[in-house]
Amino acid sequence: MAELPTLEQLQQHLQELPLAERVRYCIELAQQASRQDPSRIADFARCAYEEALAIGDAEGEAEAMRLLGVGALFAGRYPEAVQWLQRSAQAFEHLGRKESQLHALLSLALAYHSLGNTEQAVGALQHVLQEGQPFPILRLKALQNLGVIFGEVRHYEQALRCFEDAIELARQCGERRELARAYTNAAQILASMGRYAEALEHHRRGVELKQQLGDLYGGALSYATLGYVLASQRQYAEAIWAYEQSLEMRRSLQDERGRAHVLLNLAWLWRRLGNFEAAAERLQEAAAIAQRLGEAPLLYELWREQTELEAARGDFAAALSSLRRALELLEQLTNERTRRAVADMEVRYELERQQRRQEQLRLQLLEWQYRAVQAQLSPHFLYNALMTARTLMQQHAEAAEQYLRDLAALMRHIVEALDKPLVPLATELEIARLYLELERRNGKLQLEYAIELEPSLDAHESCVPPLLLQPIVENALKHGLAPKGGGRLRIAAWAEGEQLLIAIEDDGVGRSSEGVSRRQHRSMGLQLTTERLRLLQQSVGRRAEFEIQDLHREDGCPAGTRVLFRLPAELTLQDMELGPPPP
Repeated sequence: MAELPTLEQLQQHLQELPLAERVRYCIELAQQASRQDPSRIADFARCAYEEALAIGDAEGEAEAMRLLGVGALFAGRYPEAVQWLQRSAQAFEHLGRKESQLHALLSLALAYHSLGNTEQAVGALQHVLQEGQPFPILRLKALQNLGVIFGEVRHYEQALRCFEDAIELARQCGERRELARAYTNAAQILASMGRYAEALEHHRRGVELKQQLGDLYGGALSYATLGYVLASQRQYAEAIWAYEQSLEMRRSLQDERGRAHVLLNLAWLWRRLGNFEAAAERLQEAAAIAQRLGEAPLLYELWREQTELEAARGDFAAALSSLRRALELLEQLTNERTRRAVADMEVRYELERQQRRQEQLRLQLLEWQYRAVQAQLSPHFLYNALMTARTLMQQHAEAAEQYLRDLAALMRHIVEALDKPLVPLATELEIARLYLELERRNGKLQLEYAIELEPSLDAHESCVPPLLLQPIVENALKHGLAPKGGGRLRIAAWAEGEQLLIAIEDDGVGRSSEGVSRRQHRSMGLQLTTERLRLLQQSVGRRAEFEIQDLHREDGCPAGTRVLFRLPAELTLQDMELGPPPP
């Protein structure tokens, strides 16, 4: 494959070409860069865009805008990518170029997903699958990307089906590049499902194809996937070798963001092997990259790993300081995402007030308002948690280390939940467990708790709206158990027909013993939950509600409160009725 020219060489060659050929030449170079050196896509695409404008080439201008969006997407400039790709899709639609329009929508879905707009991403991909019957290659890419999203929300069976369909379609079309990608994606899902032998075989096939194709970026992704598979099997030394191969390739590609993520994984592996010095070096290099890129989510993950590293070293004072930095970034991330999302939804709600999407937008707005409330964990809780960690450091080193890990894990689960319409029930129960365990260990309540799951219920496949249980659990502790100094709390989940039932029960003072201010505080969260579930029920067309039951002893005195959720048993992203993005 020919080397890409420098910008100086490009300008010299353009002077030798007729005007009508310049746009196509620059577009071909941008497409070549997408395979060899994605960091240079924008250089050639911008030249194509300027040449197209100069001669009034509308089709060349639309393709150049698509490539500019792809270049911005690779560089991590996601809002810019959305703008270019939206303009490209609109231009191709106006020109009647259906295939090119769907191609732009594919990249637009990736940009939406990178910004955390999962619903718009899924909608765009579903649109490509529905409208792309005459274009199997585009359907192939849509299947791949949809599989990635299903994998991220842990719908592993659905993700694997997408990738298996993609493998079959790629074979039929003779698309070796997409076949290699499908093998790599399927390998990661199989590893997540614990099917390691199949995962390694799929990975081997993917690497062989990418080596034959000379796909350096694809090779970097494949080696990172191999590192993940090996680490899942606790083959840490072999995983380090695989990640180091990916790291060298990403250095060659000047893929800064990808390099930082690989360095974070290497730090985790070196810590697991007890080589704290090597782990610290990888974290320091990754942090420098994240600072240059302004990647707050990555910085949060780095400070969280720094907390784990310092706790493993036994330096609990430094671990506590790192955890504070992680919590500060968590608050920053929560505030920025919430403000941006709420403002965006409010504007769109007003613009489309009389249109069919009004109720869906209202649901999205309510979701973000709810997340804004729930993501801001009680300042008293965080303060008490940090004070408990400080006390434990002075008394019980091992207990302090575990406490810090649990607190960091709770923060991580909350951050990950912020951008997802659904999470596995297992994740939701783990958030509740971590919260209860931290509250139990701070010693302010004599707390006993239990989480019971019906054996036949698969908590990893059953999904629920994120952060649904935590406010109810917090209410039970604050308004039910705290007034009596403690007590018991029980969470139970089971299936009943086509319903998923979740009960949260405490033996506290009951609602009849609460004061007016407590009832008002409790009612705000309950009203949000009621409206949230009402709109969810309207969206999916199935029962989604909860009820509060007052418990009494035989003598009629209050004996606590029970909250019972009734949700669809098999709630998936597809149930959310997501259509294509608005034009």
